[in-house]
Formats: sequence, structure tokens, C-alpha cells
Amino acid sequence: MFKKLNARLLEEKEEIKKALCEAYESMPRPVDYKDKVLKFTHAVEALQNPDVSAEDKNQYLKDIIARIDYDRPPSIRITKENEHLYNVPKKRGARFYHEPFKISISLK
Repeated sequence: MFKKLNARLLEEKEEIKKALCEAYESMPRPVDYKDKVLKFTHAVEALQNPDVSAEDKNQYLKDIIARIDYDRPPSIRITKENEHLYNVPKKRGARFYHEPFKISISLK
């Protein structure tokens, strides 16, 4: 009787340890914001300094930027039927309306 109870308790203890290990592994890693602020400050200072080479400025930006997404919708041809939608008068020849592009920057 004691052996069965002890075996069941040991199983529960192992399951709890396993769950606890999984919980610790799934926790987000702490972020060193001092380092991030320092990198960002150096990058901004480098961009404002005309004496820094373009290669160095590019490297500073690569250190702080993870991804840049650029999106531009296709151009729209202006016709007599749709010129009022875009506030562009129809003139001779082809006229196009270019919507503003969108840039989203993801920092590291």
C-alpha cells in the first residue's frame, strides 16, 4: 500500500517538475534596454554626423533595424470618369494617380 502511494507521488512530482521546466523555457528572455538605447543613440548620432562614412552609417542602421517593409499600391490611370475621385484634372495624354507608399520599420 505504501509503495503504491509513494510511486504515485513520485510520478506527480516528476510531472510537476517537467511542467515547471517547460514553463521556464517558454518565459520570454529579459531584454537589456540600456544596450538597445545605447545602440539607438549611437546610430542617430552617426546619421547626423557628416564626417561618418556611408558604410559606417549603414552598419549602425543594420545594428538596430530588423526589417523594413515597403508597400506601394499600383498607379491608377486618370480618366474622365474617375478624375473627380482623385482631384486631378484630366488633360491630354496619360495621367496617373500615385497613392502614397507605406514604410514599416521593425527594430531589433
